[in-house]
Amino acid sequence: MLSRVHSFEFTKLVFRLTPLLAVLLPGWLFSQTIELRDWTFQESGSSKVRKAVVPGCVHLDLMREGVIPDPFRNDNESKVQWVGERDWIYSTRFDCREELLRSKSMVMVFEGLDTYAEVRLNDSLILVADNMFRTWKIPVEGMVKAKNVLQVKFNSPERMAKEDAAQLRYTLPEGLRSFSRKAQYHYGWDWGPRLITCGIWKPVRIEAHSAPSLVSMRIHTVNIVDNRIDAQAIVRIRATDSAEVNIILRRPAASGDILASRAVALKVGEYDYSIPFSMNDVKFWNPVGRGEQHLEMFTCNMSGLIGQTASCITGFRRAELVQEKDSIGKSFGFNINGRPVFARGANIIPPDVFLSRVPDSLYERLVIRAKEANMNMLRVWGGGVYLPDAFYDACDRHGIMVWQDFMSACSMVPGDKRFQENFRQEAIQQVERLASHPCIVLWCGNNENDEGWHNWGWQKQLKYAPADSAKIWNDYQTLFHQIIPNVIDSLDPGRRYWPSSPSKGWGRKESLTQGDCHYWGVWWGMEPFEAYRTKTGRFMSEYGFQSMPDAALWKGVIDTLSLTASGFRNHQKHPRGFQTIDQYLQRYFGTTSSFADYAYLSQLQQAYGMKIAFEAHRGAYPRCRGTLFWQLNDCWPSVSWSALDNRLGKKLVHHTARELFAPVYLGIREHNGKLSVTVHNDGPQEGSYTVRLLAINVRDTVGPFQLDEKPIRLKPDEITDDAVSFPSSMLQNADTSTTIYISEAEDNYSFRRVARNTFHSALPRNLSLRKAELRVRVVAPDEVEVSTNVFAYGVDLYAEGISA
Repeated sequence: MLSRVHSFEFTKLVFRLTPLLAVLLPGWLFSQTIELRDWTFQESGSSKVRKAVVPGCVHLDLMREGVIPDPFRNDNESKVQWVGERDWIYSTRFDCREELLRSKSMVMVFEGLDTYAEVRLNDSLILVADNMFRTWKIPVEGMVKAKNVLQVKFNSPERMAKEDAAQLRYTLPEGLRSFSRKAQYHYGWDWGPRLITCGIWKPVRIEAHSAPSLVSMRIHTVNIVDNRIDAQAIVRIRATDSAEVNIILRRPAASGDILASRAVALKVGEYDYSIPFSMNDVKFWNPVGRGEQHLEMFTCNMSGLIGQTASCITGFRRAELVQEKDSIGKSFGFNINGRPVFARGANIIPPDVFLSRVPDSLYERLVIRAKEANMNMLRVWGGGVYLPDAFYDACDRHGIMVWQDFMSACSMVPGDKRFQENFRQEAIQQVERLASHPCIVLWCGNNENDEGWHNWGWQKQLKYAPADSAKIWNDYQTLFHQIIPNVIDSLDPGRRYWPSSPSKGWGRKESLTQGDCHYWGVWWGMEPFEAYRTKTGRFMSEYGFQSMPDAALWKGVIDTLSLTASGFRNHQKHPRGFQTIDQYLQRYFGTTSSFADYAYLSQLQQAYGMKIAFEAHRGAYPRCRGTLFWQLNDCWPSVSWSALDNRLGKKLVHHTARELFAPVYLGIREHNGKLSVTVHNDGPQEGSYTVRLLAINVRDTVGPFQLDEKPIRLKPDEITDDAVSFPSSMLQNADTSTTIYISEAEDNYSFRRVARNTFHSALPRNLSLRKAELRVRVVAPDEVEVSTNVFAYGVDLYAEGISA
């Protein structure tokens, strides 16, 4: 976690202290915590009580009790839709010792309630919650007894949203999910199921206090000049009485000496107090491949109180979103610590529909998978959830920059004051929680709301009157152009805000000349993959193509491994998904009725198409400053745009990204009457390389022959379009169906190959390939050798049931 508070837990040891010790060491009793466990649940109106697991959700509890089948299997999803239409009640009983009851302050904390919840303590209504993304804190001193009953009733999200929708005279795009502050992908997407769950999805506890208590701590950078920073530690303290205390800030890495301190007069309640400090000779946090990821820990405590320390781990860096007018339009890219960085990565979605069962270790693995593919940025997409601390901690450690959406996607918003204030409080909590993470380089208001309003025909389809259109657009602007940026300006003013992604839609000329671009001419528009070469914007923040996970993943998910089985077809959520994949297969690779071959060919096709896109984007640097494809991962077994299946298995496009997202990029293209090799040095230091261009006949058993070789030197961030080249006139007699060109770059100091790429002008299905004799030999416990007698296209080394 970013911010930690260390204190003595609520244990028998605390209450065995003698009265004398309690007087001498009052700080030992300042903070006591009860984690509320042993929950049950039942359908509202039913007397049948079942055991529940908290944190959790109603679908997992019903599955555990055998009431519903696993909705991920076959077409079971349709059999469990009734769950989201019902109300559910969760209950627990807990005891409180007399010592705890004498506490001056008691707060019940719900870290996450999904979503519409009525909370009763001993039959008294203490909370009505309506936001999955907020933490709820309720004062309960005087209400807690020796023996207690806590009940949380979850009202059907569908029914509650319908009640809100009925208040408007018009219909909002995308239906009921527009009204709910709930993970929107729960309502279904074109890569995920419709499973509208509910439940206590994060921990519940009671915090009792008899003295001032540290709640949290975050670090805010005020100014950076050279290697000096001016900053503030923002310390949140809950006080039971007015008091004078000295807040002491330390930096453990610097011998734990006092860095700064401040005497404050505490007010009763929970308030923030800032402690200014400065540091010289700061070591900066850098993205992966650009230097070290230096992180600093800071701790604070209050004078006179023993045993409690708050801590925050952060890093310092200068992150700029550069937008400058130029001959094309307006640039869009990131500079980190004064240097331009080409953003290479993907969009990330929640890794499961039922998030309470996702361990922190899986978020670490996701980040490592991204790093293995030479990614340096992930975009947290706005239709899911704000990811847990474990994800951002991992990005901090591994140097992965984060583009962070607020949770709103592909819809418009109601404009009532309750909704706006609810979203504002959500934004406040999430910015406070995440602002100390150096990995986050951009806040973004939403995903495609602006684009949908102006480019998808909503206004015509829903037949809005002019006054209704004006009202909806005004409500949108109030939230995303006033409320959210005001929150960021007050809590995290050093980080840039981008109202909506993309800034212009893919059918409009401006999408390629300014801002960020979601390009869906390929896939949605059925344009050929080659369109990527001419449709490259300033920052490609979304684009992609579907494929199917390996055949082995489906065993245990569907009963019949058949492309026509209903259980399998249910895992393709795009209305034209299979039709689109098949049409592209007919053009590029050819079709098959074999389940396993279709899975392989779909992955090969996805990798082929994304290779063309990656090459176009990287080769267009510095006009193009970033490429984030859709999407990194899955939330269930699915035919989707992902590079990783829902078990984090790598599809072929993951390996393509690893090759083409490498710091040293090589590309081959036909350009100005010649075959040219592009080299881009996106590393931190000047590079000296030997670049070669070779050709191979795919029907020959002899190796490639060399066309050209040249030594080059490239400064960091430098690109050349003609590292080596070969006149097209000398290639006219080459058979395009049998000729493949290869580029290689070798580091002149280590003599190690640092990049490699291939190019063929013929479509894959038109290559005249010989059947290759592949041989696989195990040469060590963790190493295999693959050899072939002739050129082999699209080799996928795969072993069922083995993670390799």
